[in-house]
Parts: sequence; C-alpha cells; structure tokens
Amino acid sequence: MTTKHPDPSSPEPTAEAMNTPPPIRLHAKEGLLGEGKIHRFEIPSAAGMTARKVMEVARGVPALSKRPLGVAVNGRRLEPAELDQQLPDGAEVMVASPQHGTELGALLVQALISAVIGVAINYLVSLLLPKPKPPGIPQDRGDDSSPTYTWDGIQTSYGQGQPVPFGYGRHAVGGQVIYSEVADYSSTPGLSGEYLRILLALCDGPIHRVGDLIAGEQNGLGLTTPLPATIKVNQLELLGSTQGVLAWIRAGNLNQTPIPPPFSGAAATLAVGYQLQAAYSEAFFAILGDEDISAVYVIVSFPNGLWEQDATGALTGAQWPWLLEWRSVGESTWRLLAQSAPGAYYYRPAGGILGIYGALPAGTLAPIELRLQRLGPTVIPSGQVSDLGVWRQVTAYSAHQFAYPGVAILGLELRADARLQGAQPQLQVTCDLLKVRVWDESLGWSEPCWDVPAAPFNWMQHPPGRNPAWQALHLLLDDVVGLGRWFKEADVDLEAARRWSIFCDTEPNPSDPWGEPSFTFDGVFDSPRPAWERLLAICAAGRCTPILLGRRISFVYQYRDAHSDSLVTVPAKAPVQLFTSTNIEGLSINWLPRRNRSTVIQYQFLNESKAYAQDVLPVEDPEGSANDTNNPRADTWQPEVTQLYGVTRESQLLREGVFTHRLQRLVTHEILFRTGPWALGAQVGDLILVENEVLRPFGADVPMSCAIEQAQTSHDKMIV
Repeated sequence: MTTKHPDPSSPEPTAEAMNTPPPIRLHAKEGLLGEGKIHRFEIPSAAGMTARKVMEVARGVPALSKRPLGVAVNGRRLEPAELDQQLPDGAEVMVASPQHGTELGALLVQALISAVIGVAINYLVSLLLPKPKPPGIPQDRGDDSSPTYTWDGIQTSYGQGQPVPFGYGRHAVGGQVIYSEVADYSSTPGLSGEYLRILLALCDGPIHRVGDLIAGEQNGLGLTTPLPATIKVNQLELLGSTQGVLAWIRAGNLNQTPIPPPFSGAAATLAVGYQLQAAYSEAFFAILGDEDISAVYVIVSFPNGLWEQDATGALTGAQWPWLLEWRSVGESTWRLLAQSAPGAYYYRPAGGILGIYGALPAGTLAPIELRLQRLGPTVIPSGQVSDLGVWRQVTAYSAHQFAYPGVAILGLELRADARLQGAQPQLQVTCDLLKVRVWDESLGWSEPCWDVPAAPFNWMQHPPGRNPAWQALHLLLDDVVGLGRWFKEADVDLEAARRWSIFCDTEPNPSDPWGEPSFTFDGVFDSPRPAWERLLAICAAGRCTPILLGRRISFVYQYRDAHSDSLVTVPAKAPVQLFTSTNIEGLSINWLPRRNRSTVIQYQFLNESKAYAQDVLPVEDPEGSANDTNNPRADTWQPEVTQLYGVTRESQLLREGVFTHRLQRLVTHEILFRTGPWALGAQVGDLILVENEVLRPFGADVPMSCAIEQAQTSHDKMIV
C-alpha cells in the first residue's frame, strides 16, 4: 500500500496527459470474499461506459462466464436499475458472483485490513518456525540427534527404526546404516588385516551427485577410478586414491541394481562356540532350513591372542593352519570350501579374530554341514605359544541381494586403521540431493534434473535443484516424499511458482555480480515433521509463503523490482487498488514500539564453505547507532539468536540479516480500517493505495509502503 505525494523532481505532465481521465479499474473476483483469484483490467474512461459493459469484460474470465454477477462501484453495490448509468472516471469496480442462496443484505461482511509498513511475508512466516535450541542441545530424533538441525554435528545413525532422510539442494549427510560387517582378509593372499564393509542409506532418491561424481551405478571406485570427493570418516577426508578404500554408489532410482559382492544380500549370523585348542582338533556345525546359501563367513576368535614367543622374549606370529569343508546333510563326502596358505603365520592380540570366507556353488540349499579342522604346524614352535581358538560364529549369506529401490546408497569397504577408531565410525559426504522438474506454461514439464537442464528448459542461470520454488512444487506433487497422493497439478498455482522461481534465480547484486542466485534452500529432513512445516521452511528461505487461494495453493513472495528470464517477465510491484473514505471506515493508526527490536542478528547455521561445520554469523544493523559512542541516543545493544533453516551460505544470511534490519527500521506503525467484501479487490501480498483525511501528510521522500499480510475468512467476519 502506498500513498503518493507530489514529487518536485518529477517532470511537469503534458497537456494531453492532464486532459486524459484516469482509467476505470475492474477487479473481477472469482470469490466474493477474496478466496479465489482476482483478475484485474484497466478500462479507459469514456462516455457511455456503464457497469453493464464492464460486466461483459468480466464475463471473459472463464470462471465467471456462466455465473450470476453483481457489480459494486467504489464499494457500493449497484441495483439492477443502475447498471446502465455512466461510470465515474477512475472508478474502482468490483464484479463478483454473490454466494448462492444468500441475500445481498446478509452479506454485510466487514473486512479488517491490517497493513504493517514494509513487513515482508517471509519475516512473518519465520515466526511460525521452531526457534533453535541452545548449543549442545540437539533437536529430538528418537534416540539420536538430528544430523542437519543440531549443534552436535552431522552424524551417522546406527539405530534401528530411524527414517531414511530426504533433502533438497546441496548438503552433507551422515546417512543411516543399513548393512555392516567386519571381514578379515588375513588369510587371503595379497591382502591383510580387517576391513569394515558398510552400506549407508544417504536419503531418498534419485539424487544427482555424491561428492563430485554424478550418481549412477558405480562399483568398486578406488581401484582404477578416484573415490568421490568430500567423503569423511571420523572427520578425516578420504583422498581420491586412498589405499584400502573402495566405494559403491546407487543414485536411488526405482530400478537400480543390487550392490554386488563383497556386499551380500540377506544374511543370518549364528553362534557356534566350539573350542579348537589342539592340533588336528575339529568342530562341526549344521546350518538348517531350506534357503539357498551362496557363501559362509566363519569367525575364529583368540581370547588370549595368537602368538609365539621367540628366544628374545618378543611376541611374533604363530602357525594356525586350518581347513574348512562342507557337505549337504545326508551326504558322506566332504568338499573343500577354504584352506589356509601353507606355512602361514598369524599374529592376533588378545581378543583378535581370524575370518574365513568361502563361496558355495550356485544353487546350494540348506541344510548343510560345516567342518572346521585345525591342522598341525609345519614347524614345531621353540618358545611359548598362545593358540587357543574358539569358533565363535558363522554367517550364512543368501544369493538374494537387496537393491533398496528409491534409496540413494553409498557402500564403503575400509581397511581398519586409525580412521576407524571407535565401535561406530562417523561418516559424512556432501551430495546434490533430490532432482526436481521445472515448468513453463508454454513448454510444460521438464525431465527430473538438478543442474540447468537442456534446451528448451534452460532459461535459468543457476541449478534448479537448489531453487526453493521448484523444490516446493516437488514437495507438493511428488508421490514418494511429498504430498502427491493428495495434491495434483490443478491444486497448485504453477504460474505463481514459475514467477517465484525467477525471483530466486536472479543475481543479488547486478551492478557488481556475485555469480550466485539470490535464494537457495539446502537442507535435509530427517525426523518426523508435518509436511506443511517442511513447505514453510522451503518457502521462508526464498522470502515466500504458501497461501490457499480458492482451492489452490499459491505462493506470495516479497519483491519490489521487476525480474525476468528469457521467457517470462514479472513487472515491478504496483498498487492494485485505491482505498478512500468512500469505501472504508474506522481508519486508525497505531505506532509500534521499537525498544525490543534487535540491533544484531546472530545466525546459527551449518556453513557450506566450512564443510557444513557449525558456525555463527553476526549481522549488525548497518544503519544502526549501537556502536556510535558520540550519539547520546544511540540504539541499545539488542542481540537476537536465530536460524533460517536450509540456508547454508554466508552471503545469503548476510543479505537476509540486512534486509530484516531495514524492515525493522521501516516498521513504525500500522493502519487499520474496515471495508466490505464488495469493496475489497486485493489479496495477500498485494500493494494498495490509501487516501484518507486521518493520515498525517508525510513528505514526498517518506512514502508509506504497506502490504496485506494475512487472510482468513469465517461466516461473519473476514480478516485480511
């Protein structure tokens, strides 16, 4: 809402312009109370222009073409006998369909317009979002803390029952462990030591990148091709050719293939507990059931260690030759499954293990029997020996492997070393997350993408996968992670989202380009949370709020200037309606207190430039006087700690901080007045003009800028 005053610097209007009467402003309302779309037209004022002729213009709107219509001029409903009277120049004309079955006299619904000067919609929405907890107190996440909205760091979850997260934009994820095992390659020629194999469910897919690699179906990365960048184990980054590390990737497509061996599918681990103390001792174990078995993995532990003491008293490796055989139940002949290398020596500290892996022929079905024999040494030890072995367990693997369709997977095989200290190592990798689709009225929908798509959908400058507008549409319409089971395209205002996407994609500083979009959302949702809160979080990162417009969800975002791409242009925001004493009553002005307004905003966030480590960015009021020691009326130091969820870039937080400070400086008072439904032609986020004798005469350089901020309806009252 803006009140305009003469500007001395403006050029004198021409005689022709002075003689041209102001146009008639037509507001064709699909809903009387503003719950539907409002179509606006400017009609030249001319002799013979009547309300009946204006109604014919309104009937060009498909939603109004076959409905009974009523007309109001400057807030007053016209009687049928008045439809052919000349309309005054510059009239505000409302055309709407009266509510069915309701007398016009009963529609004396009062509208309270609360116009707060310069208040941005995203600032209001941020008040609805959860405030951050103090450092060290994470958000609730079952028995774990959130890896994305917390000060405990991004964490890998090992607990059962945690949901697989999903996210938008670019973010580091810790993942949910869905498979892990320890393999001992001590008996395998060319390898040594223990290895950890782990499968991480990164998030719902399909995602675009893992590290710096386009996610697809990559197997055994690290042998001949580099590992993905940004993979960290216990905060130590794995280099592209780190020795003893292999990686497997699945993007999260519904038809993705299982990750191949050494990762197995279904597995059952069975306790054994037989001792093998003396040479040539043996133990038997039967695997029952009728499932197919592709391989077995036997673990022998050494409670006191496996070692031999030499003449100097030093502990060295000892011989512990072994033979693993199998046969189907009922057979008499044993078949070789695995055997130790001749003359092999092993050293194990107390509690160390020896792992034995054997692959069975294809089609092998349980029940089967296993026999583990401890053979005699080839060299008789001369010193003290510790060689008590306990056949601790056996794991039987099935040939059936799980592909985890729709889940992005990172598989790692890591050789045990200092990086894997601790029973549950923490892993982290930066990913370009869910793909989105972009839409244009003339082109329709693109294929799912994250980076700028191919022509003709390449009108944007920056990746749509980080654009809050396309992310919001994905959340509303996707069947898997979103609300697609309840909302269809007809339920969403695609045109509004398209306009908002341009605003998010624009360069924030055109005079000295920063080379980045104005707004991105980069966040991971990993805990149960209402879908509407998730939508609010995405929208707030782009200075937007979702609203219900009729039966459709629309998007209202805070902007002033024109913005465009190669296909669509959004003009600068302009007033849509003039309110005067002829169509409002009860106008009042309330001055708002300033003493509680912050002078510095301290943003807590996960910093993208610091590998998503926790960080704090203080943003002071650039026009404030808190640090002015020479000002006797300087602002008091008033800090405010907050988070803007999903914002990981310092530059975006800096802009939001300055924007918020300037809003708070401009918000000095609010204007309240009443009007009727036949006089209201504005909706949430619209700019309107107010002229009234109660308003104090501001100077030409102090305009009054206001915006409708909220709309609610009930049977007897409408609050806008």
